Amino acid sequence: MTWRWAMASVMGLLEARETAALVRVDELREEAERVLAELREAEAVLERRAIFMKRMATKVARKLDNGVRRLREADRYTRHPVSQYIVRTKDHVRRGTRRVPEKVITLSPAILD
Repeated sequence: MTWRWAMASVMGLLEARETAALVRVDELREEAERVLAELREAEAVLERRAIFMKRMATKVARKLDNGVRRLREADRYTRHPVSQYIVRTKDHVRRGTRRVPEKVITLSPAILD
């Protein structure tokens, strides 16, 4: 009689441990799903910020005074006393209309938060 009782208690103990392991597996799966969802959300935010930074960099680059600019049409010609306009000689060095140093703006991700 004691043998059967001992066998039943071992089987009950094994079933209890199996049930506890199944519960733990379910908890860990739920936690993994939650972590993966947060990871996907963080990656989406990172991608949106990268796109935003790229757009801002192109817009800022267009707005900045980047020093030497393309020659204006009026700068390509010079007044001549006889005629209204005359083309400059080929050996004449053309320069930009503005001679200022370039401006640099560094965008920090901290300002975007």
